[in-house]
Amino acid sequence: MKIIKQASSAGIFASSVLLASGVQASPVIEAFQVFPDSDAGVGQTRIVVKGNGGRYTRVTTDTVSAWLRVTGHSPKRALSHRGSGIRIGSFEHGFAEPGNPKIYRIDFAYQAPRNGSFDAVLFCNGKLNALSGNARRDFLRDGQTYNLRNAFDGSLSSTWFIADKPGPGFEDPPTLQTWTNSVEIIAQVKCAALDAHAGRSTTPAPRRTSPSAPRRTTPPPDVQASLRTAKLAVRRVGPWICPTAIRLVGRIDVGHRFEGSAIFGAHGWFSPRSTLAFDKAGGRSIVVSYPIDWSTTSTGSLAAGGNRAPRRNLTFHFNIANASLTIVTSATRTTRVTCRAPNPGANGAAIDDGLSD
Repeated sequence: MKIIKQASSAGIFASSVLLASGVQASPVIEAFQVFPDSDAGVGQTRIVVKGNGGRYTRVTTDTVSAWLRVTGHSPKRALSHRGSGIRIGSFEHGFAEPGNPKIYRIDFAYQAPRNGSFDAVLFCNGKLNALSGNARRDFLRDGQTYNLRNAFDGSLSSTWFIADKPGPGFEDPPTLQTWTNSVEIIAQVKCAALDAHAGRSTTPAPRRTSPSAPRRTTPPPDVQASLRTAKLAVRRVGPWICPTAIRLVGRIDVGHRFEGSAIFGAHGWFSPRSTLAFDKAGGRSIVVSYPIDWSTTSTGSLAAGGNRAPRRNLTFHFNIANASLTIVTSATRTTRVTCRAPNPGANGAAIDDGLSD
């Protein structure tokens, strides 16, 4: 992340924002691309390539859509927020003041990926021309989808009026400062089917006269996911003791080499994406925390200051996607979180952890 300071009596400069210990400061603005999730209204970032006569000729995508989870905070000595947004090529999109994570759908006119250096038509033709025999026939009939990393680069910015540092010279006027960051946008390149009838016979298959072989049962999936929850933190909220964070533990087990990603989601909230890379069969657990804000109300919940103990039913999803960002398996768990009256005999702690399935 970088910061640009602008003042009437000084030029423009840029430098990394570091804490005194040398650790990178928490970004004022940050964004992550979000997994496709139909329940949350999150789709796939996709580039579609079509053609005819056994050759790809054109990109049919006019508008590219990307879903980003944007978060951040106000910088020190901030007086007012002057604007935040993202630039992708010549396209600009504004954001509200950075704060709690929020999902934005960004739509922009198609432009050649990787700053114009990637030709999707040549890419699909190259993939097709590299095949022969049955593999080429299947490609012509079914098409193929590929994951393109660094397809688009989003430039983030957040501008604020910042007060002068206290001490001698504090009479200097506020300065306009801009914090910048970037986000990688992955896209699917879909090389569409060119010949729906490739390899298919037009002659009806002969009727079978011999007894049918026993039908084989469906084998277990090669990629499996599970999800469990646990209390992470509690604190007093009004007259109640309430869970304020839940630990989510997702488990993935694979039966072969697998590359992809994992993400947790719940009620419009998404965790950062975790990269998965298994060279062989194995498993891995991923742990994140989900914050609970009792200051708001929603269906099935009560304000923390009411006469009844607040409670909420929370449904969590743990999605596993392959390298093309297509979800291959997922796990779901619904947990009820409930506040409790303080127990004086237990130093004000809740009677139990406030979690139930």
